[in-house]
Amino acid sequence: LPLSSVPQTGLTEAPASPGKARPQRDYPVALLIALIAIAALIPSVLLAGVALDRWSRIEELRERDRVATLAQGAAQSLDRHLKSLINTAEVLAGSRHLQTGDIDVFESIARDAAVNADGEFVLVNTDLQQLVNTRVAIGTPLPKTGNPQRVAEVFRTGKPIVTDLNQAAVGNDIVFAILVPVKIEQTVRFVLAFAPKPSTVLDVLADRYRPPGWFGAVID
Repeated sequence: LPLSSVPQTGLTEAPASPGKARPQRDYPVALLIALIAIAALIPSVLLAGVALDRWSRIEELRERDRVATLAQGAAQSLDRHLKSLINTAEVLAGSRHLQTGDIDVFESIARDAAVNADGEFVLVNTDLQQLVNTRVAIGTPLPKTGNPQRVAEVFRTGKPIVTDLNQAAVGNDIVFAILVPVKIEQTVRFVLAFAPKPSTVLDVLADRYRPPGWFGAVID
């Protein structure tokens, strides 16, 4: 069939309607100025935050260094004080009365020394038996040492040591002691214990400078 005889059934495209223009909004000038100002301030605020964080970290490091310096100074003072206590015990341990075995005379000397040293002296033999204890009256029956492991260590090594806090064998006081060997002819025959008042450690800390509000403690 000729094309002219075929019925035309296709749809024809409708003419496009003109688009609607979007309405323009008019923003207040003050709002625009405020937005511009905020946008300009954001970098400054971020930089200020970074600077503040860095300053805080630097101050924290300075404070840690300050604490470490103060703690080191206190530790050195305490070490010097402990060395002086060891010297005190060693001087008494060198008594010639111990060399000759005159325990009664030594006890009298030890009691006088305890008054000036602001502490107590205890003499222990190789059986770990107390022979002298200036904490109690003369003639009081004495027990064995309350710290046998550390006393035995001094007998074995022949070197002075500073004990931890322990309950005293006589009384219920919590004390620490300086243990020094008593050598006779190069052999450790006795151990002399010097138990200063525990407050002596606090006295050392009290003499050290601490900023207001700071506290100090010694942990054994």
